[in-house]
Amino acid sequence: MHEALVRIYDDHIASDEMIEAAALVRTATSLCDPIGRLLFAGWASLDWPVEPHLALWHGCTLLREYRSGNHLIAIAAEGLSGCESIVSHVAVGGAPRVWIADEAGWTANDEAVAIASLRARGWIDSAGVITDEGRAGRARIEAMTDELEAPMWARFGKSDGQRLFDLLSELTAELPPDDQLDWRHHYPA
Repeated sequence: MHEALVRIYDDHIASDEMIEAAALVRTATSLCDPIGRLLFAGWASLDWPVEPHLALWHGCTLLREYRSGNHLIAIAAEGLSGCESIVSHVAVGGAPRVWIADEAGWTANDEAVAIASLRARGWIDSAGVITDEGRAGRARIEAMTDELEAPMWARFGKSDGQRLFDLLSELTAELPPDDQLDWRHHYPA
């Protein structure tokens, strides 16, 4: 990771912006509640890197896993299995279908069971297209994810949150498209 980040950020690997972003992200992660967020808790148990670019990467990993943990809590509260979650995510256009097997590791049988269950719930129609009920369910999941995360960001503060957003926006502009966030760049429609 070190070599890749040095290659991307070259001259400003220890810039004032990188150092400030690393400090802000560390403060933000200190406000996260690890209960029920297992991957966050695991990553948080590791020592923080000293180098600013690695500390920032570690902190962003923690924030990603914190949000992911909140998302998994919301998925469970909605009563979806893991496979139902990804199948419904694909149905709303949030991911390519190939992720069901290639990224998430679900078998064709797992997918068929999830599709049948989502149809029975009224979340997708017989063609596998999301229904209004399915959209509402996905919206509830996203809303609960945000609600679970909101207290941490409220404690962090609007000003620091905006500053971290601005710094990360500048720094991420130099990264290549991500196969998760920018999946449309990597997978055919």
